[in-house]
Amino acid sequence: MRSLMRILIVADSLGMPRKDLELEKVWTYRISEFFLNKNNIIPFLIRGGTTNNLVESMGDYLNHFKPNCVIVQLGICDCVRRGIPQRYLRVIQAIPFLSKVVRKIAKKYHYFLTKIFENRYVEPVKFRENIVSFMQAASEKKVNVYFIRIASPGNYLVRMTFNAEKDINAYNQILQNECAKYSNSKYLDPFAHKAVAEYIFEVDGHHINELGNDLVFKIVKKEIQGLHKKKA
Repeated sequence: MRSLMRILIVADSLGMPRKDLELEKVWTYRISEFFLNKNNIIPFLIRGGTTNNLVESMGDYLNHFKPNCVIVQLGICDCVRRGIPQRYLRVIQAIPFLSKVVRKIAKKYHYFLTKIFENRYVEPVKFRENIVSFMQAASEKKVNVYFIRIASPGNYLVRMTFNAEKDINAYNQILQNECAKYSNSKYLDPFAHKAVAEYIFEVDGHHINELGNDLVFKIVKKEIQGLHKKKA
């Protein structure tokens, strides 16, 4: 029997350091440091990660790493609409000159394009399927799963992307509804009662700042400590 709990963290770039956010302020790093010698913390950080990645690696995460719990911070890349559908983007990227021109136009008319093309990396039905698949597999292994709420969009993202706030709310509702169906799963909302401008970087409207990371750190820390009490 393992003496230390094994905790997997699966996150997109919201779990990574960036300009104006040092590593020591990032919630994933702080969790690893706080529980040093108390838990085995194993982070999987995927820039641009979606729940497709979560399901694709599900076998590795659950069967090979054998975690006690998995903490998931994904969803923003699933739900936010894209200016150019992926099938076109692949062709455009293969031609350097064309790619440069199209990207310039796409950035200028991004809001309009996202209104025309209701295009996302992961559509709502597929998003729900991914969440359910992972929770069912985790339930069979008696693994606790915590899904962190997708942070609300800042002004920049709202200005640049059609329906951003409604889309994020809809995907969060899917997360919340599906988590409620499984005793081993929980929906964590670290941003409740906070204004979006307090915890989101205004420069891009979707990455969480130092306060945002602190809010996530505190709620995740509390849940892990709760697992320790149950184990004791």
